Parts: sequence; C-alpha cells; structure tokens
Amino acid sequence: MIDALGLARRLVWGHSDGAVIALLMGLAQPDRLAGLIVEAAHFFRVKPASRAFFTAMVENPDSLASG
Repeated sequence: MIDALGLARRLVWGHSDGAVIALLMGLAQPDRLAGLIVEAAHFFRVKPASRAFFTAMVENPDSLASG
C-alpha cells in the first residue's frame, strides 16, 4: 500500500494485531520505514481471552453491536 500511494519512508503505527504487522514490516524492510509505534503487541501467539469475542463475531455478529 505504501508503494501504491507513492509514499516515502513512513512512520507506521499499529495496535494489537496491527502492532504485530507493523513489527513484521519493520523487520522485513527497516530501511523503508522512518519508525514504528506499536501498542499492545502480542507477546504470545495464543490469545485465549479473545476466543469468546471471535466466536461471537462468527456465530452472532449482531450481538457485538453497541447502542
């Protein structure tokens, strides 16, 4: 996407799964990024506390709607 938009070295900000993606981008091509901001990057791959949320998203997405 960075190439498609014609952007020069950019700062990448990611949260949670996005933080993991940002870190992978930085490891793969550090010279292409000006820096990384990562929040709540996962130390472990397995996230058992998130299972109920993702199960609900698949089985009953309307249950996640607020308001």
